[in-house]
Amino acid sequence: MGATTVEFATSERQAARISSAWLLIAVLGFVAFAIVTLLVAARVNFWFDQPLLDLAHNLAGLAPLWNFVSDAANYPMIGVGVGIVLWLLRAHRYREAVLVAVALAAATAGSELVKLLVARPRPAQTLVEGVVYSYPSGHVLEALSIFGIIGLLIWRSASPRWVRIGVNVVFAILVVTVGIARVALAAHYPSDVLGGAIAGISVLATFAWLTSRRPPVTPP
Repeated sequence: MGATTVEFATSERQAARISSAWLLIAVLGFVAFAIVTLLVAARVNFWFDQPLLDLAHNLAGLAPLWNFVSDAANYPMIGVGVGIVLWLLRAHRYREAVLVAVALAAATAGSELVKLLVARPRPAQTLVEGVVYSYPSGHVLEALSIFGIIGLLIWRSASPRWVRIGVNVVFAILVVTVGIARVALAAHYPSDVLGGAIAGISVLATFAWLTSRRPPVTPP
């Protein structure tokens, strides 16, 4: 067996393992989201909700910052999502472009549907205009999905390793900051943020699985 064939077989096995890992994360994520959703719908009290709300109350003095972060993770995310799709189309990566559009549309519509079905009141409804219900956090779900997809595309690119790692670390910090902002503004319970994060990870993992890179069908 030649060296090229051995390298091809190794690459094929590695690609299969990565694809399987993403699929496993997606399945476990959706199962976990379903469990949390059922608990929230049953009005189960999460032990960490009130302590973290009380802790976040101490951050209320930074309300201008939290409002800025929260607003930035709302409608501007739509523009970012559209930008990803247009960039992929321009790069002739049509399948990925369609998957991004479908994933983000499904995440947004699914979040609103779950809100209506669960009908969980917000910690302070007067702080949120237009949307009554709380679970899950759509801001966190959409931010994690969009930043996660961008981070994944950059990770798979030919950019230097330090750039790929740095960008993804920044994106992770941004998503965490969005979650803190939503709790600090009393717009969400911490468990709402948890649900949004789990759903976002599931969306990202599904996209990653569907776009997993595989080696050629036959070795060169």
